[in-house]
Amino acid sequence: MSDAEIRALKYRCEVAERVGDAGDPREALRQLIQLLPNLERVAGRDHRDTLNARGQIASWTAAVGEVRQALTLFDALLADCDRVLGTEGPDTLRVRNNIAVVVEAAGDAREALR
Repeated sequence: MSDAEIRALKYRCEVAERVGDAGDPREALRQLIQLLPNLERVAGRDHRDTLNARGQIASWTAAVGEVRQALTLFDALLADCDRVLGTEGPDTLRVRNNIAVVVEAAGDAREALR
């Protein structure tokens, strides 16, 4: 694994994130989905940057209205974060929060509080 390759892929993920922030969530999602296999190959499936990219994919999936798919992605990510980073790690807690935000935005505030 090359640190330079990982940095380059992380930078491309950040660019995709800015594309979404600028108002094109579908393009951000497309770019991130395209980058994920490269991150998994270069950094590994359990690398923090790979996990972060998966979280971005789940978030942008929700942003384009695919809430069920987003929750499926978040659930798989949460299981990996629990295993790799621990149940109380800040990134794991961020994933839990993102799940609650998506659930609440979908209209189930009671479930979001669980």
